[in-house]
Amino acid sequence: HESMAHAAFHDALTQLPNRLLLQDRIGQALAAARREGCNIAVCYLDLDGFKAVNDQHGHAAGDQLLKVIAGRLVAAVRPTDTVSRLGGDEFVLVLTSVIDGDWMAILERLLKVAAEPVALASGAEVVVGLTVGVALASQADEASPAELIERADHVMLAGKRSGKGRVFV
Repeated sequence: HESMAHAAFHDALTQLPNRLLLQDRIGQALAAARREGCNIAVCYLDLDGFKAVNDQHGHAAGDQLLKVIAGRLVAAVRPTDTVSRLGGDEFVLVLTSVIDGDWMAILERLLKVAAEPVALASGAEVVVGLTVGVALASQADEASPAELIERADHVMLAGKRSGKGRVFV
C-alpha cells in the first residue's frame, strides 16, 4: 500500500512530489500563510539547455541530469519548502513563510547550483541553467494552487523571451 501511495504522489524518475502532491502542499502553505499573516512564493523552474543534452547525449543522460539537478534543488532549499517535478525539465518550488526578499537569496542559490557542471555516466560534462518565474501570494490571495502554478509558468515563459538564466517576478 505504501509504495502505491508513494507512486501516486511522486515523480517516478526523481522521486520528487508530483503535481497532485504539489497542489496539496501549496494549499497547506496558503492556509499557513493566512494563519501567520505571511506570504508564499510559487516558483516555476525550467532548465535551460536540457533539450540539447537529450539530443547530444541521449535520454538516459537526460534522465541522469534530471536526477542530479533534482537533488541539488532539494539540497539548496529549506526543509519547509517543496521541490516538485511536473515532467520534462520543469520543476515547481513552493517557498513557505517568505518575508521581504529572503526568498530571492534562495532562488539565487538555485541558479548557482543548477549551473554547476554535471558529470554524465559517459564521462561527458554538461552545464545547464535555470529560468525561474515567481508568483508571490499574500495571505489575502484567493488564487487556487493550480492558478498560482499557472501564474508562475506565465512569468517564467515571458521572462525566458527576454533572457534565460534569471529569476522573473
